[in-house]
Amino acid sequence: MDLCAPLAENRDPQRRHLWRAHAETLREAIETHAWDGERYARATFDDGTWLGTSDNHECRIDSIAHSWSILSGAGDPARAATAMASLEKHLIRRDHGLALLFTPPFDDGPRDPGYIKGYPPGLRENGGQYSHAAMCAIMAFAKSGAGDKAHDLFALLNPINHALTAAEADRYKVEPYVVAADVYSVALNVPPISICRPAVASGPIATD
Repeated sequence: MDLCAPLAENRDPQRRHLWRAHAETLREAIETHAWDGERYARATFDDGTWLGTSDNHECRIDSIAHSWSILSGAGDPARAATAMASLEKHLIRRDHGLALLFTPPFDDGPRDPGYIKGYPPGLRENGGQYSHAAMCAIMAFAKSGAGDKAHDLFALLNPINHALTAAEADRYKVEPYVVAADVYSVALNVPPISICRPAVASGPIATD
């Protein structure tokens, strides 16, 4: 909002005020209703049920909501710091070299979050590493002053570090000179699917 507002300063002052007022209303609503003690909720279902909170059966914690509490500058500073600590605790899997989008993945829960549940658990956006979101986490750690955490997460995601040996390269499955858009968090019993554009290559990391 702060980046976009200046574009309206001299063009449409009335709309500028409406946008700023709406942004503040949204920020207050998030802080009032979407904070779960150690994390920000991801969203709500149509009936108002929260998604991304500690009592959820699936998607108890989501990376993007936490990163953007920092990147947007709208999150309460103390809460945003706690949220990033929760992200690090629950979503960064150093033993497997992964930064998950959320956990647990959608599987047999009674609620339908949409197309994302069409992927098997642990694949692509459904509980795998969605690298775009992982980059947001790097930027959030950097913006918050945690340069060491930003560096460590960058190294964790760096494809070169997933191909230092022949065995690691065989596990990563895709080229070590591009960042895969998605990295699976489960082992597959089928051959990996090749994607034409290297920038969005998708390949599994077996974690069994």
